[in-house]
Parts: sequence; structure tokens; C-alpha cells
Amino acid sequence: AAVDADRVLRLSVSSSSASVLVAEVVRDGPASLVCAAESKMMDLLSLIYARFDQLCVHHSVEKVTSLGETYTCAVGLDAETSQDAALALLQMALQMRRVVGEI
Repeated sequence: AAVDADRVLRLSVSSSSASVLVAEVVRDGPASLVCAAESKMMDLLSLIYARFDQLCVHHSVEKVTSLGETYTCAVGLDAETSQDAALALLQMALQMRRVVGEI
């Protein structure tokens, strides 16, 4: 289940145990090519974000939102967070890079 972004921002400021990961898909190329490939890009983002969602479940990371070309997730949003939560988020970030490289 997605977490309200306002809650994350509020907690990340007030909680020293919260860590937030923001991943942005960067498009290269002339604007005309980017516009022509918009529908393909949306399909690609859907595929990537579905894989990121699976990684969230695997690493016990909370998905905050996927909006446009930005995917946000976090750990440490509740009192029951383990001390290894930040490490889990780092491992997830490394796997996210691998997923994008595979697609």
C-alpha cells in the first residue's frame, strides 16, 4: 500500500531513523524524439515501476509514490523499523539500477 507523501515529508524531517529514496528516470535525446516515443516511455515506466514495487516488498521498503518519471520509497516511517532498514534501502537502490539496466 502506498504511503501519503505528506506523511513521509513530515516524518523524514522529524524522525532521525527515516530514509527516503527518490529515483528519477532521465531521458536523453532531442525533444522531438522524446515526444514521438511518449507512449513507449509510459509502457517502459510501467514495467520498471512494477519491478520496483516487487523490490519494495522483497526489502520491506514502503512505496511512497510513482509520479511521472519519479519513483519514491522510504524506510523508517514507523516505530518498528529495524536498524538494518537503511541498509535494505541501499540494497534496493543497487537492485533498481540493475533492473533498469536489464530492461
